[in-house]
Amino acid sequence: MSLAATALLTVGLSACSGGDDAGSSYTALETDGGASTGLPTSTSTASRTPSSPATTPSSTTTSATPSTTSTTTTASPTSTATTPAYDTKLASACINATGKMNSVVRQWNNATRTKSTSQLNEAANAMSTTATSLRTIGRNSGDNTFAGHTTDVARELDNMNEARDDGKSVLTDDYNTQARQLRSYCKTEIGE
Repeated sequence: MSLAATALLTVGLSACSGGDDAGSSYTALETDGGASTGLPTSTSTASRTPSSPATTPSSTTTSATPSTTSTTTTASPTSTATTPAYDTKLASACINATGKMNSVVRQWNNATRTKSTSQLNEAANAMSTTATSLRTIGRNSGDNTFAGHTTDVARELDNMNEARDDGKSVLTDDYNTQARQLRSYCKTEIGE
């Protein structure tokens, strides 16, 4: 799996019932255990690939009297620049988006574990901020399909924030579904 594809791992949200936070029940969903990976930092790499030895003689000497031939062959490695097999602008957008998603999910999951009203409110507000960021990342990615996925995830974050503000249950299944679809698209486009 490429570094860029590995960086797309994310965590799932925990659900929260509305009403009294201390008496609410919470269900934890999938997480990546807080794993983080290195990200690609350049858009091109150089590799040295040995070429086949040159078969054209660089000099040939023959004489008419004794039949002797001298051949000299020289081989040298070839250096070639390669470009990544994926769109680096999209890769950067995918990594940026999933990083923001991971951050808000961790904040929400931590708040649901503590059942602290203030932490839950802060985490819900962070969902709104993250939704705005995701829409911007999607628009700037240059990829319409990716932009659609970020818009879908952003809509679910807004829905969860609104549910929290209205004192309703915060349901996370739709968010987790949209987040998985975004990650899957990124992995497909970036490669594994």
